[in-house]
Amino acid sequence: MSSLRRRLGRLDWLSLIIVVLLLLVGVITLLSTQLKPDGSFDFHGIVASQLLFIGVGLVVYIVIALFFDFSYLRYLPVAGGLFAVGVILLLYTVFMGVGGAESGADRWIRIGSMTIQPSEFVKVILIIWTSAVLSYKDRIGEVRAVALTLIGLGILVALLLAQPHLGMTVLYVALWGVMVFTVFEEQKRNAMGVAIFVLAIIGGAGFALHAGSIGVTGLALSGILSVFAMAGDERYKKFFVVVTAISMVSAVLVYGGARHIHLADYQKARVEAFLNPNEGDEAAQFNRRQAIIAIGSGRLTGKGFGLGTQSRLKILPERTNDFIFAVFAEQFGFLGSFALMILYFALVGRIFYLYRHMRSGLFASLLVTGIAWKLFLEISLNLATNMGMIPQTGIPLPMMSSGGSIMLSTLISLALVQAVVVASKDVDESINGFVDTKDILL
Repeated sequence: MSSLRRRLGRLDWLSLIIVVLLLLVGVITLLSTQLKPDGSFDFHGIVASQLLFIGVGLVVYIVIALFFDFSYLRYLPVAGGLFAVGVILLLYTVFMGVGGAESGADRWIRIGSMTIQPSEFVKVILIIWTSAVLSYKDRIGEVRAVALTLIGLGILVALLLAQPHLGMTVLYVALWGVMVFTVFEEQKRNAMGVAIFVLAIIGGAGFALHAGSIGVTGLALSGILSVFAMAGDERYKKFFVVVTAISMVSAVLVYGGARHIHLADYQKARVEAFLNPNEGDEAAQFNRRQAIIAIGSGRLTGKGFGLGTQSRLKILPERTNDFIFAVFAEQFGFLGSFALMILYFALVGRIFYLYRHMRSGLFASLLVTGIAWKLFLEISLNLATNMGMIPQTGIPLPMMSSGGSIMLSTLISLALVQAVVVASKDVDESINGFVDTKDILL
């Protein structure tokens, strides 16, 4: 009992409180979409299901946070085994998955009467796999470690594209990129290199999608940064020459590949709706327009709980998952949305703060920062979709969107952060402890 009490005392209670508040806000918002004609709310169905997943998720959260020794994930056989499970799940989804007739994407697998989305859980596996391999960079070499994680990423991305799920693909690539960037030395130099590369890719994609202004802007900015970078520190001149060459070649490949890649009809419609807001497929335009209308109609203080026109009249599509932020914004306005953003980014900031102040070794640091970036990217992509800043991605809002897969994967990942925090308080600053590479089996 005394050991359990000590572990409870080591929990990061601030992040746990924020998580509970976000879960509460999510349930309230979801309930507001279930208004009956007589003015009452339907507590059954989707709300009951969400409460069930929250209950199961919190139990799993506490068990992992208090009793799970996360250091076992550092062993390559364990991380590799998890990666293999993830590949099997995605393979099964490609060949045996189910999906909606509207999207034509088979992203779920059926287990009895339930369906789960494996890509949500494989996202966590990607973080564990990447963290484990990169923690060996001093032993096997930085380049080899990055190359190994890149091969793993390529396998997962190929399986995601086969579903297809472009939004999740972008999220996987971005997540891997920021984790690799975190572990590199000379981050200012690397940041400039990443900017040159990303802008070149945007330029190539812009031309491929017949968005000439985007293409010209991306390539021009990439070229300008390259010139400044190569004229700067002499030590990095060769580095930036190579980066520029790779970026330009990649832009050409993206241009050629994007023009020939097969996109599902609904994916083409979403991209066209974004690039040409006043033209294109009416259904794709409808989703985007109604979300923007819902957010704008909330104004400063919102219409009030359950009084959102877009959700009450069921005008807003996917109001319980992808567009739940628009539902919230319509009912609680700018002030409510601002408070919600404070909660979300306070949680992300808290995790980054824990990452900066922990002393549990490279694997633990990478694991925690990977989870922080996962949460940040999910929030950012969902909000950008709701506001019409990017095409619809299919990325739900963590802890608010309906769905058991996103709920459980989010709570599992946050529980791993707590497990690291609890364990890190047992590690002396002068000892690398349970993550010493000399004691790890390859």
